Amino acid sequence: MVWYFSATGNTRYVANLLAKELGDEAVSITEKQSDINVPVICFPVHGWRVPKIVEKFLKARTFNPVEGSMYVVFTCGDDCGKAIEWLRKITDPLGVSIAGAFSIQMPESYVGLPFMDVDNKRREQEKIAAARHSVQHIADVIRKNKRGVYEVHEGSFARIKSEIIGGFFHNVLITDKTFRVDRRACIGCGRCVEVCQVDNMLLNKAKQPEWRHTDRCLTCLACYHVCPRHAISFNGMTSRKGQYFLKNYN
Repeated sequence: MVWYFSATGNTRYVANLLAKELGDEAVSITEKQSDINVPVICFPVHGWRVPKIVEKFLKARTFNPVEGSMYVVFTCGDDCGKAIEWLRKITDPLGVSIAGAFSIQMPESYVGLPFMDVDNKRREQEKIAAARHSVQHIADVIRKNKRGVYEVHEGSFARIKSEIIGGFFHNVLITDKTFRVDRRACIGCGRCVEVCQVDNMLLNKAKQPEWRHTDRCLTCLACYHVCPRHAISFNGMTSRKGQYFLKNYN
């Protein structure tokens, strides 16, 4: 089983490619829950750490005590920082070891900081093409049951990114309270509500999106990216930035 969490489609794409290579099934952690071993899990790095939805998923699992290990594939726009260390803080108490870890660069989707924006179309295509080759290599490692293979691009200032910037990201920026809707631009299509992976949005009586303030928001920005009218903004940072959402890619 290849488990995955995906917000803007990048990790779903990687997980499905990997499952196809392995002759297996890719299943979103938001769609199916069962107490089985998790041999492979794919998820995006959020703030150079592990998304809280993935942490919750892993802590709710009952792992096979015989195998007790898993392969991990991170997706990221650039680098992962010390995400592997943050993952081990979750898995070690569960008695689960990381058999191997890999990172795959995918098109950038986080636009919530002043210095971050989506990639241009050429760079998007380059990353997606490179991802296909990376998945083939990762699948070969998993098929051969190789252990101790760690091919994670941490990048420069990895610890600073995960501990300091990541701390600010998780403690301050992960919130639905700074989302805004341009009600003149919004057409009430509901795409933002449909794409929310944590059921944190609704359309009100006026067919305008609202956030539930449930503390489930991941600030993945999927709602922002799928809006056909660019009517959703986050933290006052996104008005002139691009949008990206990977649906299907051959």
